[in-house]
Amino acid sequence: MGKKPGASYEELEFIFRCFLRGLPTKEVLDELDDTEFPKRNPRFIREKRMNFDLARRVLEEQPGGDRKSTPPITVQPVIHLMPKRKMA
Repeated sequence: MGKKPGASYEELEFIFRCFLRGLPTKEVLDELDDTEFPKRNPRFIREKRMNFDLARRVLEEQPGGDRKSTPPITVQPVIHLMPKRKMA
């Protein structure tokens, strides 16, 4: 059985919005079934929820951070600024 591709930014945004709505893992999986995203297992959703909860906690611990003033969590692309290697 092959490994599924990592989640796209759109898929993560969808999953995180489900978390913001307070949906449990099973309901997030049910919501995902109605989309074009790959089928995921409960472990995948639990891992993403752990990442989401950690990011939320860090943002809330910032000065003046609370649920009301914390900006919504968005997924931003990561650009690697590593120089390209020259092929010999």
